[in-house]
Amino acid sequence: MFRTTHADALHHSGRRDTAKARFIEAEALQAEQQPGYPLLYSVQGFQYCDLLATTAERGAWRLMVGRDDGLQGAEWLAPCREVSERAAQTLQWIEGKLGLLDTALNHLSLG
Repeated sequence: MFRTTHADALHHSGRRDTAKARFIEAEALQAEQQPGYPLLYSVQGFQYCDLLATTAERGAWRLMVGRDDGLQGAEWLAPCREVSERAAQTLQWIEGKLGLLDTALNHLSLG
């Protein structure tokens, strides 16, 4: 949990590459500790999905304000697909087992 909190702080301070490395480390530990649930889930999974969606979100905003940064659709689509697949999988694992917040965060990521 501390690793993902650190990763989320790094993400929001603009150090996305370092943040992603921390999330990958945390997910490797998750896979070791709970082999049946190898992806981060709950708040930690949402935070990771938030990081993964950053490229697409920034590209979309830049396009909307007329500052096209040259990102191609495929560069936006891949992270969106990864977030969608992760959220769908973790929602399947936790729905009805964890609290409303956990379910809501997965639905938010799917949105």
